[in-house]
Amino acid sequence: MGFSYKKPKHIPGKANQKAQEEFIERYKKLKENKSTEDRIYFVDGVHPLHNSQPAYGWIKKGKSNH
Repeated sequence: MGFSYKKPKHIPGKANQKAQEEFIERYKKLKENKSTEDRIYFVDGVHPLHNSQPAYGWIKKGKSNH
């Protein structure tokens, strides 16, 4: 079927420094301007891990494994 079972290479994420700084500024303004009854919630649709673990999987032959 054109697939092989192998483990992908681990590639660390690349943080966008400018986007992070912009988020921090927006967050500070939001905190300063909210009322005492307002709450700020952070929601993420995934469970991020501090040290990710690449696992084996079926990868199409001829495709990069990272």
